[in-house]
Amino acid sequence: MTSSTDPLLEEAYVFAQQLSSTISAFTGQDCVFAALVIGDLVQVAEETGHGVALTVDGVTHLSLIVEMKCKWDSAGRYLAVEKSTFAVHAGSSTNKEPLFRYDYVRQPKAPIPCAHLQVHAHRDAFTHALSSAGRNSRRGKSMSKRTPDKHPQLSDFHFPLGGPRFRPCLQDLIAALQDEFGLDAADGWHDALAEGRATWRRQQVGAAVRDAPQEAVRVLTELGYSVTGPQVPERLDRLEQL
Repeated sequence: MTSSTDPLLEEAYVFAQQLSSTISAFTGQDCVFAALVIGDLVQVAEETGHGVALTVDGVTHLSLIVEMKCKWDSAGRYLAVEKSTFAVHAGSSTNKEPLFRYDYVRQPKAPIPCAHLQVHAHRDAFTHALSSAGRNSRRGKSMSKRTPDKHPQLSDFHFPLGGPRFRPCLQDLIAALQDEFGLDAADGWHDALAEGRATWRRQQVGAAVRDAPQEAVRVLTELGYSVTGPQVPERLDRLEQL
């Protein structure tokens, strides 16, 4: 439910409806996401708390837990995700550790990447789920045809990491390795990585603008800039790059 006196909750409710529509369109079943005030944040999550059932031949093969905690961005204009978790569990139970999860913490207290992937399952648990894959995709069909002497490997699963424009950069990886493994590093290493990361991300922002120029015009106009250009865009959005 929303309140007309709470714009943040109303915005989060619209976001929840968008998630409901997307997940329902994928599963073919009604899936409702709700927005709930928790302290100074609004939580957006699947309504039942049991997660989204992902099936193979009509039987729940995986369960997906989606939870996001939102607030206004620094300008107080847009809904911003403060913290999110996407956790994938084997079967229908979500009470145990997931196979893996994507986490995002906008301002992490520990020295960890704000957006990161964690694999919880042992190799056997993960490959067992792969070995009973459905046949509704090319890779799933190929996986289901494997003979008993050719077990799936954990490396057979390809984790998505942001696509062409928003993928992690080399500096992200090196910083994570230094932190997790306590690697030796030369004086000034932190500043060097930060500078390289900033350069990379500015380049990617520029590339994203070229891929979606009309979105760039919209945002710049909202920020008070005057943007001029051709009446008919010279190029259309390249969604495949986003």
